[in-house]
Amino acid sequence: MFLATYYVYISLHIATIVDYNKNMRWILTTTFFLSLSLSAQAFWSSKPAEESSGLIIPTKPTNGKIIPKQPPPTTTKVVHIYCPEHFKLEKKGLFWEGSGGWRSYAQSFVNEVDAFLGARWSGVNVGKMACVYKGKKAYTFPVVLQNDQLVPAPKGGKWSQLKDGKIECHSNEILDCPFHFKTQKTDIKRVYEELEFFQDRPVNEEEP
Repeated sequence: MFLATYYVYISLHIATIVDYNKNMRWILTTTFFLSLSLSAQAFWSSKPAEESSGLIIPTKPTNGKIIPKQPPPTTTKVVHIYCPEHFKLEKKGLFWEGSGGWRSYAQSFVNEVDAFLGARWSGVNVGKMACVYKGKKAYTFPVVLQNDQLVPAPKGGKWSQLKDGKIECHSNEILDCPFHFKTQKTDIKRVYEELEFFQDRPVNEEEP
């Protein structure tokens, strides 16, 4: 392309010297600038295109392989909560209490609890637990103990269906009315074992 441009340039120069006619000089001039334009276009198109973002993108993958991060090993456990036995309740002033955070929030004139009547759950998705007991003397209000622990809605067994935000269990057996919630525990021993396993291994090594 550069040789063709040079040839046209020489011809145009000769035409000027020998005083060619105007038509021939106009043709040679047009051809010269056209050749020059094509030469410039060919020159710029031969350069490699650069990334507009300015980022360097590697053409070859790196030799190292990264070990994917794994979540720490955990175990899920279902914890069951039961109402305290009626004979283990203690009265302090006008309020009743039981082990495990159970206590009554209403004053009671019952001096001796006779039996377990059932349990109750109230809430939305998670809610509060309540245990109901009766006194030995007739015509007394039941003793209701509550726990501040929030638990999911109980189901199955003698638990009723959800109605007006409440679920009830009518039974004289405490084991018939269990509450439950789930806990997750991280296995610290396994975490340390994995740390010792990777301690002497290259960071960029991948498990086979």
